[in-house]
Amino acid sequence: IHKARALVGEQRVMRYPDLQMPQFLIITPPAMIAADAGIRDYFGDDIPAQDELKSAYSNVAELAGVTIFHAGDHCQPSALDGVHLSADETAKLGWALAPTVANILNIDLPNGGASHG
Repeated sequence: IHKARALVGEQRVMRYPDLQMPQFLIITPPAMIAADAGIRDYFGDDIPAQDELKSAYSNVAELAGVTIFHAGDHCQPSALDGVHLSADETAKLGWALAPTVANILNIDLPNGGASHG
């Protein structure tokens, strides 16, 4: 969280001659889930408090005036390891994220950004 706040702060004070200052997008990760392997092997039964992480990133984004996107509202990790996304979940995330990125870049999406099924 501190690194995210510092990065946004550094970029805000940098000078971009002849360029528009870049916009930021903070993407919070989906909540980890207990699985047979992976996350449970690393954390045991004490999976980190994801709501606290999401809230902390939301506070950083609000204070910095940057856009935030909560990936966990659109996808969830694979039950294989509880952390990584399957191909289908990655596609869901991409389709959900596209309108937010298009808005930041001030571009129109093909087909109005409708996901393909």
